[in-house]
Amino acid sequence: MDINAEPDHGEWEDSFHKYYQKGIPAPEASKKAVHFPFELMEKGQYRFLTGISPVKEVKELAKANGCTVTMFITANYFMAIQDYVEQLKGPEKKAMMGRIVMNIPVDLRQMFPSKTMKNFFISFTPFIDLRLGHYELEEIIEYLNGYMKLNYSPKRISPYVTRNVKNERKVLVRLLPLWIKNLLMPFIYVRFGERGYTTSVSNLGLVKVPDEIKDRIEAFEFYPAPSEVNKIKMCMCAYGSELRLSFGQMTENTEIEKYFFRRLRKMGIPVKIESNIPQD
Repeated sequence: MDINAEPDHGEWEDSFHKYYQKGIPAPEASKKAVHFPFELMEKGQYRFLTGISPVKEVKELAKANGCTVTMFITANYFMAIQDYVEQLKGPEKKAMMGRIVMNIPVDLRQMFPSKTMKNFFISFTPFIDLRLGHYELEEIIEYLNGYMKLNYSPKRISPYVTRNVKNERKVLVRLLPLWIKNLLMPFIYVRFGERGYTTSVSNLGLVKVPDEIKDRIEAFEFYPAPSEVNKIKMCMCAYGSELRLSFGQMTENTEIEKYFFRRLRKMGIPVKIESNIPQD
């Protein structure tokens, strides 16, 4: 990686348009998912909570369970939500008994070769339905393995590429003034996007930098965009020997995060917590 190299023209292409194929149908609309019933904080507040763990231990445990790091973390996130719901009682528990859906962004640059620096991903939405009974970790990992093998293929992904391009090409959408689009987009995103999942897990993977600047960087973290519907989301990335698991939250409730990091510690994974949450 040369920081002085000239930009590649492929870095600013619209890869969705490049790989769009006419005639391919759009995917089915998503079903409504369960959402956390936690109270929102006041406007302008957004809290972060990051768990720092050794990459080596997490990778070894993921391998021992026959899955990738993303699947391992996602499976334990499912389990943490289940742990939280199972200790609830009455109306609170009833409200959470349903489809717990994860939104997992999937980079398309490997399947459809691209160097673009623009967004080029779709979201997978695996789920567990708590009305069907208790899930074991091994059961969820097996499901996620099967889900990824079934859905990570050009035929499964092409409909999502089609939907993105068709929405952009609609004449009415193109004719609307920008200020109207800015007003409508949050409502459209909630109606057709976030209503369909409970939370999200986004893995940036291993961050690499040019050798010239390595000694100037201590760590990388990235955080999910705030959302009033999906009040808690998780992002993760690795740099050097550290894996950073960062929750962004629009609520003061931290029970889900506590259940998640407790699970990792019980498995023998050390976790150091950093946060901008005020301490009592």
